[in-house]
Parts: sequence; structure tokens; C-alpha cells
Amino acid sequence: MLSGVPGVAPAKALMSGGGIVDADRAQIATGLGAEVTITDVRLCLQGYLDDIMPSNVTTLMSAPHIIRERVKGADLVIGAVLRPRGRTPQRCYGRDGAAEEVGCCHR
Repeated sequence: MLSGVPGVAPAKALMSGGGIVDADRAQIATGLGAEVTITDVRLCLQGYLDDIMPSNVTTLMSAPHIIRERVKGADLVIGAVLRPRGRTPQRCYGRDGAAEEVGCCHR
């Protein structure tokens, strides 16, 4: 449950990327009381997000082992990619953090 209720720990959300979609969704999740982690490879973007996001948002360098670790404890995982002139790749992670086959995002 994303919206916090008394006696229930806040949800954990992972945004895989720090672009416009992920930053917007992070704002929404923090407004609902979630603890949000944003992963991205761009240090300058991480600094910017640290400046504008609320205190319940953490930014981390994006790496496969970090994403696997964070997915295991996440209640919500969001990632979006813009690939001009190409199909957007689809990748899902199971509750154990292992990548599942492409196109499996049905949960």
C-alpha cells in the first residue's frame, strides 16, 4: 500500500532512471508517503534530483547489482526509456531480484 496509514511501514519504491517520467512518478510516490530510491548513471542529474526532491528520496548510481538488491525490497518498481526510432526494451524483475524474460511485465 503506497498511501501511509498509522501502524504500517511506508512503501518502498524504486525508479530505475531519473528522467522526466521517473522523477514525476517519484514526486507522486513521495506525496503518498513512500520511501523512494532513484537510480541513474548521470551524477549531475543525481545532484539535481537531490536538490529538488523531498527527504524521503535517495539517489544511487545505477548498476545491475544495485537494482537487483533494491528490487528485492521494493513494493513498486518503475522504469521508462525513450528510444527514438526503436522499440522500447521491456525487462521485469521477480521478487528475488532476478531478471525475467523480456516482455513479462504483467504484475
